[in-house]
Amino acid sequence: MAVWIDSTYNKPPIRYFSGEMKRVNVIECSVEYYVKNERCYFTVTSKDDTIAFSVSEYYVGTNADSINIMICWASGKSSINIIPNCGWAMHGRCFTQGGLPMNELCNISSTKPVHVAAFVLVDWRRDNKMKTIYEYEKEVEMMRLDSIIRAIP
Repeated sequence: MAVWIDSTYNKPPIRYFSGEMKRVNVIECSVEYYVKNERCYFTVTSKDDTIAFSVSEYYVGTNADSINIMICWASGKSSINIIPNCGWAMHGRCFTQGGLPMNELCNISSTKPVHVAAFVLVDWRRDNKMKTIYEYEKEVEMMRLDSIIRAIP
């Protein structure tokens, strides 16, 4: 599911992304995706614009139920926040456990600057059978520290 808001913000409107603001001026859009080489590729298209972004599969576990994408125009450069391990709270509101800003595991391209938030909703009754983004980042940090220690004479 993708929602594209026809409003411009200086920074990502996290209050909107958290469901605390009402949707206004929604642009109709469609979303397509595919998975290749451990990355999830998304294309969100409106009648006037197209946004493409990719994220590592580490953000999207095998227990993922759906991914909700929210987009709005940015006054500066484009940004993307991936919010893994989301769930539904009372009254169908999405709740999150923190968001991760764009890093080397994310990529975004668009004709105009945009803010993108991708909420990965999970089914906690199912186990995630792959490495999570947190486990991956911890592994990378341990390898970095190990290389520093090995470099000490």
